[in-house]
Amino acid sequence: MFLSHSEMSTPKVIIDDTFYKVILSRDDKDTELTFLIKDFNVVRSDDAEDNTGRYPDEDGYYYYIFGLMDNEVSISLEPEEAESIVEQIFKATGNHVNDY
Repeated sequence: MFLSHSEMSTPKVIIDDTFYKVILSRDDKDTELTFLIKDFNVVRSDDAEDNTGRYPDEDGYYYYIFGLMDNEVSISLEPEEAESIVEQIFKATGNHVNDY
């Protein structure tokens, strides 16, 4: 089940020399995800396949983290989560981690 906007809070990003740790808070539960910096990207897609219950932005785009943890993963994001993660990383590092 995907959480509604009211059940989410702003994600947190912790950065070190080789990793981004992204902490997603959904339904009063924190999930910590650690990605290699060199293999991290926030992407958007207008492909609605596999997005049952997901909320697109006003232009119909869905957002994901694509990255490398123990293996390559794709994590669905709300548009606001994606924006926050991209902004936090850019403010801290000057790096763009999005493809849009």
